[in-house]
Amino acid sequence: MILEIKKYGDPVLRKKAETVKVFDAELKKLCNDMLETMYEAGGMGLAANQIGISKSVIVLDASTKDSTIVMALANPEVSGSSKEKEEFEEGCLSFPGITEKISRPKEIKVKAFDPDGNELLIEASGLLAIILQHEIDHINGVIFTDRMSPVRRMLHNKELKELKKNMENKINENSLFRHTLLCRGPAKVADCLRAYSGGRCIPARQAQRQVNGKIPDSGKGSGACRRHPGPSA
Repeated sequence: MILEIKKYGDPVLRKKAETVKVFDAELKKLCNDMLETMYEAGGMGLAANQIGISKSVIVLDASTKDSTIVMALANPEVSGSSKEKEEFEEGCLSFPGITEKISRPKEIKVKAFDPDGNELLIEASGLLAIILQHEIDHINGVIFTDRMSPVRRMLHNKELKELKKNMENKINENSLFRHTLLCRGPAKVADCLRAYSGGRCIPARQAQRQVNGKIPDSGKGSGACRRHPGPSA
């Protein structure tokens, strides 16, 4: 099943993922769905929190013309790394259109578990080491722009602001949609939507303008519906 990939600006990308404790059919399905999603998006790696699931799970494909390297790992962590580093041009499915050179240890050791719960020790270098470090960063709430130098990050400011704005607008719109389900009954859907930022009800037209950034939040909660009255003071 193809899943939605969360983009920069979604809070889930900054949350440290929860340790996997149960190794079952559900975990295997998650790994398969993640691989399918990764391939559909044209990526080489994907972490569970990139699809909104706070679990310490990553998948990757570091295959070359000479070898096939496909992995699904739970609870991966870097247990050792070389002092020598190398730069690699990295991209990220949560940052479409942005690539940058990132410096990382050239060789690493990773402890992890496969979907059946078998413990693994992986020694990696080259492309595999880069992808492992990138995805392990994700499950620790670290994004690849954190690894950029300040100067290089500044060069992408415009793109980052646009991505963040788009993601915030999408979150707001989802919140408004969920609220229409709550307001069925005493108030008509057309008359009431909840403003994401204020957590209260205001007229639908005003709410939509507020979400689109066209008018400021008045903070008064005027026009509240009967199910979700505005503040009394």
